[in-house]
Amino acid sequence: MEKKPDFRLIKSHVSMLDVLGRYEVNLRAKNQYERAGDCPLPQHQSESKGTFKVKQGERGWGWSCHSATCVANRNPNAKEGHTKKGGDLIEFVKFMEQLPSLYEAGRRLEQWFGPFADSLGPDEPQATKVAPVEVDETPAANEPLKFVLSGVDHNDPYLLNRGFEEEECEYLGVAFFPGKGSMAGRIVFPIQNSKGELVGYAGRAVGNVEPRWLFPKNFRRGVELWNLHRVEGSSVIVVESFWGVMACIRGGIMNSVALMGSTATKEQARLLGRFDSVVLLLDGDDAGRTGTRETFDKLVDESIPNLNMVFLRQGEQPDHLGADELRERLSLPPEDDGLLEVVEPRTLLKAVPA
Repeated sequence: MEKKPDFRLIKSHVSMLDVLGRYEVNLRAKNQYERAGDCPLPQHQSESKGTFKVKQGERGWGWSCHSATCVANRNPNAKEGHTKKGGDLIEFVKFMEQLPSLYEAGRRLEQWFGPFADSLGPDEPQATKVAPVEVDETPAANEPLKFVLSGVDHNDPYLLNRGFEEEECEYLGVAFFPGKGSMAGRIVFPIQNSKGELVGYAGRAVGNVEPRWLFPKNFRRGVELWNLHRVEGSSVIVVESFWGVMACIRGGIMNSVALMGSTATKEQARLLGRFDSVVLLLDGDDAGRTGTRETFDKLVDESIPNLNMVFLRQGEQPDHLGADELRERLSLPPEDDGLLEVVEPRTLLKAVPA
């Protein structure tokens, strides 16, 4: 007997945003929690524009289209007053693929995105979280690149769908690369060393392409901290991923760096040892919490005067939070227009209930 799809596992490990990317649905960000655009459903027959919405709620991302024709065509046998105007990612795939049941849609999602990794957090697809850094304590440097990718697009729909505006992406150099080579068709993240020298690019696939994350061959993530060269002052926030740094920038918090993995190497700990205040803000999953404690232990050896941890709720990641909520978790006041801030040294050690 064929095993039924695990809907709970699918919903906790596959992002609605990645499903939209697979179908190349281009939406505009209305705010941190909502996207809108033209309805992609094959059942949609209305000429109305911008009726399709994707919104983040307590249970993750959901979608809706309030066009009367779309609602009627999606629910031809529904009784009056019982029609649904939207749903979750499984219902979305069912309608897009015109499948007979949710079971079939679940199987399709498992084919596209499985097998699921145990370390992934809710609403975070398999490739959105960067794989853990290989622990290699030999501090050999990455050689500076002799080229820079050109013709990139900082205003790509995938980035907008994730809630990042062109200005933020341009500041960090994050963009879609349409050119040739190993990074073609990917969202690229330029990686600089502590001196500001470009030493590599990481590439995130858009849609159903493997591998989801691509780094240069023999590139040593464990000797770099992403965005370190831009951080000024004596305080720093440490997150796991590129998206975490981007979420901080979105909230006007300019002093964040990414491990590009769930725990710091000794070399990364040494780089963090130059700061007087370090706040660990890793993902709210098992890997992130284990990595927080392991990284904390390594940083204790660096004799950092103010070393603090902030634990996110189970399944949360910094980029899942709106700008104000992220600042609140870091005990920062709401952002003033036009001001860019750093986290001042203070006691931030706290645990948010799971």
